[in-house]
Amino acid sequence: VTPYSDIYPTVKYASYLIQARGQHDVPTTLVCPLDTVNDTEIYIYSAPQISSIGDLSGLKVGFADFSQATRLQTIKLGDSSIYYSNANLDNLTLGSNRLLKVLDVRNCVALGTGDQKTVDLSGCTGIEEVYFDGTKITGVTLPNGGVLRVLHLPSTITSLIIRNQPALVDFTCPSLSNITTLRLENTGTTVDTLSILEALTAGARVRLFGFQWELDQASEISDTFDILDDMRGLDQNGDNTPTAQAYGTIHVPNVTGDIIAHANARYPDITITYDHVTAVLTYKDNDGTVLGTEAITDGGTPAHTPTMTDKEDNRYYYTFLGWGTVQNGSVEAGCMNNLTADTTVYAIYRLDEKVYTVRFYNGSTLMATYQNVLYGDSIDYDVTPTYSGPGNAGDYVFTGWNPLPENITADTDCYAQYQFVGMYFRQFMNETLTSYVDDNSLTSVAQYAFAGITALEYVSMPSLTLIPSYCFAGNTALETLNVPAVLAANIRAIASLPAIETITLPEITVINGAPMFNTLAAVKEIRMPKLTTMPSSGSISGCDQLELVDFGVVTAIGQPFSSFFFENMTYIILRNTTTVAEPFGTSNTIFYSSSPLGKGNGKILVPRTMVDSYKAHTRWGAYAAEIFAIEDNPDICG
Repeated sequence: VTPYSDIYPTVKYASYLIQARGQHDVPTTLVCPLDTVNDTEIYIYSAPQISSIGDLSGLKVGFADFSQATRLQTIKLGDSSIYYSNANLDNLTLGSNRLLKVLDVRNCVALGTGDQKTVDLSGCTGIEEVYFDGTKITGVTLPNGGVLRVLHLPSTITSLIIRNQPALVDFTCPSLSNITTLRLENTGTTVDTLSILEALTAGARVRLFGFQWELDQASEISDTFDILDDMRGLDQNGDNTPTAQAYGTIHVPNVTGDIIAHANARYPDITITYDHVTAVLTYKDNDGTVLGTEAITDGGTPAHTPTMTDKEDNRYYYTFLGWGTVQNGSVEAGCMNNLTADTTVYAIYRLDEKVYTVRFYNGSTLMATYQNVLYGDSIDYDVTPTYSGPGNAGDYVFTGWNPLPENITADTDCYAQYQFVGMYFRQFMNETLTSYVDDNSLTSVAQYAFAGITALEYVSMPSLTLIPSYCFAGNTALETLNVPAVLAANIRAIASLPAIETITLPEITVINGAPMFNTLAAVKEIRMPKLTTMPSSGSISGCDQLELVDFGVVTAIGQPFSSFFFENMTYIILRNTTTVAEPFGTSNTIFYSSSPLGKGNGKILVPRTMVDSYKAHTRWGAYAAEIFAIEDNPDICG
């Protein structure tokens, strides 16, 4: 026994008390009087005043409590020899000893097999060397901060926590596969924290702080992050977190800006350092077409920027202005300087919209000219021309313009088109007929049945089920049309009727062609409360005074208006109780902006149960303030 100060060191061997005079730092031998030591309790007194008790490995101690020996500098209970084994030691208590430098329990094979699974060294703040080789412990609690240089652990270890031990230069553990809790913080560069991480099984709890990893290839960053993704974590208090906690630095010789961006997004607390960075600069035209790419190293200047020229298409003249990072955005000076991250730049142009001229001809006679028509616009030229070619003008009915003055993309000449409906084509050939009243027996008529009878003012056909094409075309005086049983109608079934103001078809379910309602200069209301089917576009054309349309129970209304110039549109009625009727066209603007509906002053009337669905719809929702329940507007809906 080596005293720390001048004392009488005392040892009790079983019932024998042995004592001798001792001096500071001078070893004193206290001879054991027993011939055999077997399960014998040995007590060393004056423990706080002892600095060394020598090599105890030969005793093969089973229980050791050094909590009172606060000045011991070395504890040796085991040995590194391959021939040594202590199968007795299963309990070891150390307490708080700031002077203890070395703990050696090598090949104490029972340690960790009993009730004690871990050893607490947290109070031994001066510990420098720890040897647990050949034991069965599952964990060791080290002090948070210190001068630890050597740490040897067995493969049975399940918890490895090392915090603030930057002097550690010798760490060994035969296998790390059993570790389920890993916390390494500021352990210095000698401890290969990355290799330890890679040895863990998925689901381990991980907290790494202050590491500095060196990788050969930038692609290995993602592989390392994949390992972290498979782990759980620990916060600074040791509580569980759903993801691994990692704070440190990864260095690679070369990296790309894209890899840095992805790394920062996945683990923002891990800093990527590098010797060289390569950024990929992609050039795109304003429509997204890739014009080329260039590799920029260490924030250099592009050397192969494409040469751009002005261009044009049917809609615009394009004047090249420069480059920017937002497609069809603004020029950004310096957007290609000091690039360290992958970047896409777009050619930026000033757009000057082209305008076109649209002319309307009746034969060779120029009727009207519209200039400065923008790309994609339509012309609502609702003048009905009169046939001026060979033959009797009354035998020809105007059927429209060819080409249609819609979606203008070039200078366009539109020519009046006529259909010959000579007297022998008509079912009713009385040119002076002013009214026609059926006796409820006629369910069908031929095409052009009443076409061109300019004196006709009143028609009542209560049993008619189909209005064929051009049936009432050119009836310029017709004011009343009573066809309550009609179930379907064909193209231009009701056309060129400048006098009629209201059309009510209470039983119609199908519109077979477009336009069905054509050039109705005075019509204000079209009511079809049972309509189920209609064409995808152009059902209504040339009805400038139209204020109300009842589309019945259709599930899709397509694009019923052949152009957007319906300045008086105020009411739309949609009666389907289960489905939102898909609106017409493809743009966000459904109604002509100068109409009451377009200004927000109209009403879109739907069943009460569908009001919220229409307001939440992608396009109908833009008119949410105008959507009301049919039930609350009986004066409009009937």
